[in-house]
Amino acid sequence: MRGLAALYVMFTHLVHSSSLGLGHRLGQLVVLPFHFSQETVMLFFLISGFVIFFSTEKQQPDFATYLSRRWRRIYPIFLLSMCLSTIDVVMLKSQPFPWRDFFGNLFMLQDNGGTPGNWFPEFGDNGPLWSLSYEWWFYILFYPIWRFVPTLWQQITATSISFVGLIGYACHPNQPCLYLAYFIVWWTGVEFARQYVAEGRVTFQSQRTTIVILVGFVGLVTVLLSLSAHHYYHWSLLAAETKGYLSFREYPIIQMRHFAAGLMIAVGALAWQKIGWVGFDAIFGIFKHFAPISYGIYALHYIFITGSFFLFLPDWASPCMAMAASFVAAWLAEVPFQRLVNRWTSFLPNRTIRSSGKSG
Repeated sequence: MRGLAALYVMFTHLVHSSSLGLGHRLGQLVVLPFHFSQETVMLFFLISGFVIFFSTEKQQPDFATYLSRRWRRIYPIFLLSMCLSTIDVVMLKSQPFPWRDFFGNLFMLQDNGGTPGNWFPEFGDNGPLWSLSYEWWFYILFYPIWRFVPTLWQQITATSISFVGLIGYACHPNQPCLYLAYFIVWWTGVEFARQYVAEGRVTFQSQRTTIVILVGFVGLVTVLLSLSAHHYYHWSLLAAETKGYLSFREYPIIQMRHFAAGLMIAVGALAWQKIGWVGFDAIFGIFKHFAPISYGIYALHYIFITGSFFLFLPDWASPCMAMAASFVAAWLAEVPFQRLVNRWTSFLPNRTIRSSGKSG
């Protein structure tokens, strides 16, 4: 699913790229299915929550080890992506280096440029980088809850954090509250993994509270959407940002899409497992070959598709070269480059909770 998600996001940007013009040549009927890259990011969040809990529960790292592993996984390729964006912005487009955006992204404070309350846009207009900041802060939020909060209270804690974040963001748009609000989508993957570790399966019956919580958040976002639709503009969040009309790609509909997608993916996974994953391998099995380089594809493809690297080529050749460059760059980043990074950072902490002298 991770391989599928990365490819889908890449092809979505490919067909919608104004510089490549591929969407106009393919026609609206072909382009129509490629309008849901935002929802695909919610799939990434759910998978991430599952994997982080699974690996952390198994390895029992102390916080320094946990943080260094998360840094080593997300930051090197993220920095590589910013380097490619710098080449495009400074060398190919002859624009000044965006120092403010650079430091904002370096500290993982970026978001989609059109989001109300956004502090920093994606560096070099590299669209997919918006979600990496969410991932990073989800990592930071997860560990103290997993480590110090009793198991029975962990879901309540995550739900409370997201509830406060969503209400806080509605009252006054700001980046931290937005990270908190989305934490519950990511945490859904945690709850699925918790049951999987304990029982080897994930069931509707055991996850009914998780699903009810997601339904509640979809409802809460829908209320905010309804307020906006009726022009209750005395709330700062629902005011000038909509410019008097609602857009499928902007706030507040985009937030509703995100939470609804998280709910539908979670329910869909539970339902498919209940019938024994019939047809799953036949439909999605091929994408497992792309899973090992999925992060590289996601983080690096956009700059080749929307940047100036291949504008000198004929119209028919530009999309092909952009796609080929994305695959090559992803493999180089995920395999030889990541191995070098792992070797160069071997001095980083590698301790478990017990070995660091702390009780479990």
